Amino acid sequence: MKRKYFSALLMGALTIASVSTFTSCKDYDDDISNLQQQIDSNAKAIETIQNLIKGGGLVTGVTETSDGITVKLSDGKSVTISNGKDGAPGTAWTIGADGYWYENGKKTDNLARGPQGEKGEKGDQGVKGDKGDQGVKGDKGDQGVKGDKGDAGTSASAASYEYYVPDAESGYFDIYKDGKKVRRSDVQFVSETPNSITATLDKQNLILTGVKGISGEKVVISLTGDLTGLVFMPNLYLDGIETLTYDYLHGDYLTHKTGLGGESRLLTAGPGSPAKTVTGLDNYLPDRLANRPVPAVTTEFNYGPAWGVKYHMNPSNADMAYEDIVGFNLLEPTILNYHTRATASVLGNITSPELNDAGKALFNTSNGIVTAGLKIQHPEKLEPFPTVKDKNETANTIALQAKTAASTVAEGKVTSDYALIQPQKAYLEALYWRLKPHYAGLGLPNTRMGDEKGIPTANTFGTTAADATAQVHVYDSPQEALADPAGAALELYYNSAEGIDIASYLGLHMLVEDVKQFTPGTPNKLGVNLKEMSLEEGKDWGLTYQFNLVEYKVDGNATIDSRYAKWVNKDAGILRAWNVDAEGNPTSESATSIDREPLVQVLVKRGDKVVLDGYILIHITRQNPEVAPNKAIDLLTKDAKFDLCNDIDDLKTTWAQFSATVLTEGLENMTKKDFDEQYTIDSKGIYGSDAAGNNTLDLKMFKAAPEKGGTYDAADDLGNIEYFANTEGTTNHVFKWHLTAADLEKLTHDQVNPVTVTRYVRYIGNAKAKYPYIYVKLTYNLSRINKNQTFGELIPEYWKGLNGSENGKEAVIFDVKEPTDGNDILGISRKVTSTLKGNVAKLVGPHKYYFVPEPVVVGGYTITPQSSAADTKWNKLFCKYITGDSHVFSKAKLQETLEGCAINYADGAFMNEDLYAVKGTSYVKIATLDPATSEITLIKNETTKAVLNAIGYAPANANIQKELRSWVGVVTENTCGVAEFVKDGIFLTAWERPINLIDVATEPRIDANTNGNVIYALDLFKLYDWRGWNTEEESEAGCVANQSNMWGDHLWFWGYYNVKSITIDTTPANVETTLGGGPTMDQVSGDVELKCGNRSGVATDPKIKGKVTYTNDLTSYNSASKNAALATFMEANKAKFGTIWYYNNGGNVETFKVKVPITIAYEWGEFTTKVEFTIKGTIGD
Repeated sequence: MKRKYFSALLMGALTIASVSTFTSCKDYDDDISNLQQQIDSNAKAIETIQNLIKGGGLVTGVTETSDGITVKLSDGKSVTISNGKDGAPGTAWTIGADGYWYENGKKTDNLARGPQGEKGEKGDQGVKGDKGDQGVKGDKGDQGVKGDKGDAGTSASAASYEYYVPDAESGYFDIYKDGKKVRRSDVQFVSETPNSITATLDKQNLILTGVKGISGEKVVISLTGDLTGLVFMPNLYLDGIETLTYDYLHGDYLTHKTGLGGESRLLTAGPGSPAKTVTGLDNYLPDRLANRPVPAVTTEFNYGPAWGVKYHMNPSNADMAYEDIVGFNLLEPTILNYHTRATASVLGNITSPELNDAGKALFNTSNGIVTAGLKIQHPEKLEPFPTVKDKNETANTIALQAKTAASTVAEGKVTSDYALIQPQKAYLEALYWRLKPHYAGLGLPNTRMGDEKGIPTANTFGTTAADATAQVHVYDSPQEALADPAGAALELYYNSAEGIDIASYLGLHMLVEDVKQFTPGTPNKLGVNLKEMSLEEGKDWGLTYQFNLVEYKVDGNATIDSRYAKWVNKDAGILRAWNVDAEGNPTSESATSIDREPLVQVLVKRGDKVVLDGYILIHITRQNPEVAPNKAIDLLTKDAKFDLCNDIDDLKTTWAQFSATVLTEGLENMTKKDFDEQYTIDSKGIYGSDAAGNNTLDLKMFKAAPEKGGTYDAADDLGNIEYFANTEGTTNHVFKWHLTAADLEKLTHDQVNPVTVTRYVRYIGNAKAKYPYIYVKLTYNLSRINKNQTFGELIPEYWKGLNGSENGKEAVIFDVKEPTDGNDILGISRKVTSTLKGNVAKLVGPHKYYFVPEPVVVGGYTITPQSSAADTKWNKLFCKYITGDSHVFSKAKLQETLEGCAINYADGAFMNEDLYAVKGTSYVKIATLDPATSEITLIKNETTKAVLNAIGYAPANANIQKELRSWVGVVTENTCGVAEFVKDGIFLTAWERPINLIDVATEPRIDANTNGNVIYALDLFKLYDWRGWNTEEESEAGCVANQSNMWGDHLWFWGYYNVKSITIDTTPANVETTLGGGPTMDQVSGDVELKCGNRSGVATDPKIKGKVTYTNDLTSYNSASKNAALATFMEANKAKFGTIWYYNNGGNVETFKVKVPITIAYEWGEFTTKVEFTIKGTIGD
């Protein structure tokens, strides 16, 4: 908002130079005309620049020309300002990307003001040199040289260094520091060349000097506008809501314990004797890591660091300074029910700091975007699940406010849009080794990468699978560091002046919640990511560090090993070896310190409290002598394909390959005799025997070929590499690499094929050998064989698209069997294969059918293969060879999953043989699937009946995605129980309701009888079955055409489908009417009544306003031969199938309509339809 105007210069209007009048001087008149044209052109150019700035545009650069300067604009255009034909070349001052002033493209020594002119953050630590390999017992190799450190970082606000700002009035650069002018420099930016224009461009102004026709020949154009709007830039949307995530620290302050003891790894005498005791230790508890956990009472803490939040500025060239930030406005809560948001008083101070905890700048403006700091004092009071149902009222939203001078903004204050705050806890897990420690006792190089396992899964957040197995963490107790049988973790050369930078080896493991991994409906717990940070990055979270030497004693000796080291830079964790005097104080460098083991304590602190601790034992030593390098030879790469049942041994070298590649090329024409005399294969022992009965060897394997030395780690073995040696004669050595099916699965699991796998075997050189080790490289390129099959040939009439379209492949509609004489529908079942040509699937080998774990909703029930809330396997696919590995079933990714993982055919989702209807906590089995025959059988119970009858018939299969349905799949099995993909092997199966009702009450009912009017139910409706109608709308003719009609010649269908009862509901509140404006009978005159009753057919029987059920057993009429008898029976006993009695009680009424609920019950449940009919007005009305 700090727009600076050089008013005396900017207000200088463009003026036309006054000229004397001459006569009869055409040339001079031409000069005057040319000058006037140039002045007009410059005025237009300056006006163009000013209008662009007012519109939010930018000046992107200036360059010199032969008679002036060119100004480049953000709209892609450029304008030229010159002094005409007499103009001299111009001068352009600009700021380069490195933050320095450039004159006509040439860099000067003068820094500009930010943001480009700011010094960088601290540079990365230089890489340490590798240590020499361990010799037999000699000196160590030279310690590697440290890299240079980067320049110290500073904030990017008002810079603490000197920088240059152009002064338009004086024409010189002024020197500023900390935002204030210090003095005028002797650097003049205004050109002294006559008729020369100078353009000076920084982030604030464009200064033009030497422009003819300008009062004072100077113009200062401000490049910024007044702020009128701020728009939040979300990087996350939660349920469509703009959201900012706020990470904060959560954990416990550790408790300090002193005067502790322990045991050394060193023994008091020889093997089998007790360990030496250690005293003088202190520790911070609890020790949480898995090796030796120790509990303790702790104090919980929460801390909200300062993070940057980005906003678009409007206009994009708005001039906004940190001083313009008013702060964040928290949307205060409205009390809703018993919920309330965390108020500003509960959350504490919500501020917008200029710097973060590490002193790095947060506030910044660049390219139309402002970054503002956000810091919340009590983030733990924020609602952790703001978009979860019943939690919305407790969510918090904030908006940034800033001051502005814009006349269009009320009260001089701009407020951004509000953003939802999603808090994410971060939990410090442990200090970890960013660089591999040395472990003096193991020798160099070694494969160990740390001390302890991750935090047990029962802890606050749990831990990652990798952490749970890999020993990547620093010991969190001094006792563990001292007792480690592997020895000291780091080695320090006694004569190293620079010492060892302990901090460079260390990092922080932090577990940070991730709302993007939150699954609605799961327990209130977000996902979590493991964040690996350097100690420097940890400062952004408000963490500081302290390095201490622990003065421990062994077996009560007076000698304190930690006195043999001193800090070169204690704050930075840099330590060197040193001798001690008689009083035990460090004196000077000496070999006396060799084999001493100082113990370093590393403390991670939040404020003045300790939140993590680590302990590192250091071994002071001398350097090793130089070790000769190894030789690596790439022998063979083999492409191999495999199924998931059988082992492979495709990679087998030949004697010719060994001769050409190893002896001739790799070892420069070495003879086999010399080779066998100097080198011995490194093996684990006998593997088997060759055809001649000679023993073959099982070789040690190595993941890499180190430049020097090398230590075998059995974990690097992958299958077996068999060695066929022939040390006699001229036949060369042969290798064969065996991999098991389990190995192959693990190697290619969820990988893109082919997968390249490499191992080295090695020969050990003797004293005559040129190389200590020869590493021979063998490589497999592995590809899976996927035997996918196609399901079968579909009968088009049965198969539909998911929208019900004909001749699809995605869905099949099932129904009950069409009526046949003497049959019934006591059971309902259909086979998927009945919809295939030949009624068989075209699959080779074992296969089975299963319910696909994709729930659907029908009539308020969720239809799913999940048997209970405790069932966790229903939607999982389990890997056969990798214990604990599984995949969530996905229809879209099933082929990818089966081709990338050996999925167990007999586990997880492929075992879904039952279907359930779920409402609330109730799971009811409604269907079974025979995995062998594909037959789906509905289970007759009240729940099945409810979902089967929830949706009725609709033409063109329109209800295929609404009626009772489930997804079904088919999968094949290879010879070792691994599932294989079937093309077109997942489809929707839908069940149509067996019967439906059609309203046929077309004739009005007569209101004339003295004792009321009787209406027979059989005159109001008819029934039809699942075959529906073939007309545009529901019609009797359309049903007859489809043979679905349950009247006429098909009246006997009532017996086949066992229509058991008809229930009529004349409850006034349930009967819709148009009488008197309705909407229901209970809202109109009590003189008009509908009743039902008369079950016996006697007109004088009692009648009621309510529900009456009329029951008949028609099962004996279940054949066409009984059709006439059933028609006679139903006509003679019409009243027993339902009657409705209408009374007007002497009143006069107009013609009106009513809709009465009628429920049809049959063998497989019941459904209700409202039947409409008309009642004529009162006779004589």
